[in-house]
Amino acid sequence: MQNVSQPVGKKGGKMWISFPDGPIALGELPNDPASPDAYDLAHILKGKPEYANVWRDLNDVKYTEILVYVWVATHNGPDQNADYKVSVRQTASGDEAAGYLHILSFNQAAWSYNSDNIWLPIPRHDFLLLAAFNGAPLVGGTAGHQSQVLLAGYR
Repeated sequence: MQNVSQPVGKKGGKMWISFPDGPIALGELPNDPASPDAYDLAHILKGKPEYANVWRDLNDVKYTEILVYVWVATHNGPDQNADYKVSVRQTASGDEAAGYLHILSFNQAAWSYNSDNIWLPIPRHDFLLLAAFNGAPLVGGTAGHQSQVLLAGYR
């Protein structure tokens, strides 16, 4: 896959940059309100030579936002509504910006897929992307739900 700038918005929107080899997998979403998760972008990007340009760009003030893609698939679980909060801290005092993924889970043999694209400010304060779950814990292990957080691009 090429590193391609993609148009965003209707008129005069900023261009966004995708990653040379596609989105960068950061890990699964937490499935219990008692266990929020943090994805250390500095550790993930600094540790791989193929991400050297990405790390450089995320530290450049001309880029201001990251595109995070989150998805959850559920099945054979309890009928429930729940929310994932994906956020970044913008300052040491804890000011944050957040986006939400609302999921619907059904007790059925078929899979239910929920996903969203979330633009967030680049978390230059600590380079952490945070994820928290608000709802009854999802049950069933990987047989009952699967999820992924991906860093898809920046602008």
